[in-house]
Amino acid sequence: MSITRWKQIIPYLARIAPYSHNLPNTFLGLYDILALPDRLDYLPEQVKLETTTRCNLACQFCGRTWAATWARGQNQIPDKKEDKRSLLNATRHAGKNLEFSTFKNLIDQFPYLSKMDVQGMGEPLINPDFIPMLEFASSRNITTQFFTNATLLSREMSNALMQQRISEISISLDGATAQTYEFIRFGANYFQVVDNISELVEARKIARKKKPIIRLSAVITSQNVEELPNLIRLGHELGVDQIVATQFKCISTSLDSWIPDQETLIRIIDESRHTAAEYKLPLAIEFAIQSKERVNAVSQSISRCLYPWFSLNITIDGNLTPCSYLPLAEGWGLGNVFQTPFADIWNSETYQKLRRNMRNGNLQQTFCQACIDKV
Repeated sequence: MSITRWKQIIPYLARIAPYSHNLPNTFLGLYDILALPDRLDYLPEQVKLETTTRCNLACQFCGRTWAATWARGQNQIPDKKEDKRSLLNATRHAGKNLEFSTFKNLIDQFPYLSKMDVQGMGEPLINPDFIPMLEFASSRNITTQFFTNATLLSREMSNALMQQRISEISISLDGATAQTYEFIRFGANYFQVVDNISELVEARKIARKKKPIIRLSAVITSQNVEELPNLIRLGHELGVDQIVATQFKCISTSLDSWIPDQETLIRIIDESRHTAAEYKLPLAIEFAIQSKERVNAVSQSISRCLYPWFSLNITIDGNLTPCSYLPLAEGWGLGNVFQTPFADIWNSETYQKLRRNMRNGNLQQTFCQACIDKV
């Protein structure tokens, strides 16, 4: 078997096998990933779920913030603090929460579900039903992981989280100084967030648990790229388990200047790797440094993505997309689990067509050609 094929299989095994409740179904999934058929006997054991589209921040590079900006007839994030506060107020009142009863009905549609990734456009801790959702998932032996901005963490919340089946908590921290962090994530208090992270780590220590894994995740831009080595030092001081540097996705020409130049990026990544090694703190670099020629070549490449064969993303409204990298449901036409039973969607003609296009490299017929992970 080729190295490339193993690279396709390993992510499936890493995401599913450790949490599997039904080995026959897991082996069906392995067979389907090897064969890549249009129609599957396997039923997903992992879903990515959006539990809220509400948030308490107005982050400079977030799609929610820009949607609010465009709705106000503006083409760029305002500079004046009073205008930013007005925008922050607008973003805080926008969106909705997934109701607990809807969540339960949704989980019931996945008989082999063992892993739930809470992702999406909102801050999960803002949903008042989030802890009950985790408790319900835990009662079904479902392990959860989620992203949070950590602004709403408290000692009580941290203790409650330690009682659940949570494998990973990723905390968005896009700076190692208050000035940088609060500029990027407008509405947050850097020192409060750092204290909240410290309490979360302490709660895990008191609970005498190795999980959840706690990681700091930073979107790397020209605004914060120089602070990555210090973020690693901060992570070491806080006692987190990993630092993740992720790729900046430019959603507006007004943010073009936020794209870090390649020379600086290469230098900082090299320095950061040495710093991470010094502190023995794992560092994940989740983007590729590529030339324009390489990017053009990639646009013609065949995807190695396997999500349509073993996982899916569910939006707040119940619409399906293949993954959370491309969360907007418009145009996919895969179906809605609030309107149609998932069992009728998984092998629908639309889903089978998506798998055919992915398998054959016809990315121009899918939205996947815009994905940063299709190399």
